[in-house]
Amino acid sequence: MERGPVGGDMLVVPLQANPELLALAVAYLVIPVLVGYWVYRDASDRGTGKATNWALATFLFGLMSPLPLAVGVALYLSVRGEFGSAATTESGK
Repeated sequence: MERGPVGGDMLVVPLQANPELLALAVAYLVIPVLVGYWVYRDASDRGTGKATNWALATFLFGLMSPLPLAVGVALYLSVRGEFGSAATTESGK
């Protein structure tokens, strides 16, 4: 066991020694980024002025755990109809 920064014992598990843990850590970061990017693109295409806020909130919810990420996406999907459809805003109608 290694000594911690304040003198206590701590168990160090390198991610290289455990590829499953490394894959889980990468997925834990990549999935919220991808979902946040999708929300940003969709909100931008629909013409909302708050696309960055929606994406940031979705990303931060995703860092908490999968359940808050699902809640954030469900919340966005429930209110995005108020902004109009992406096809309508792109064609200028």
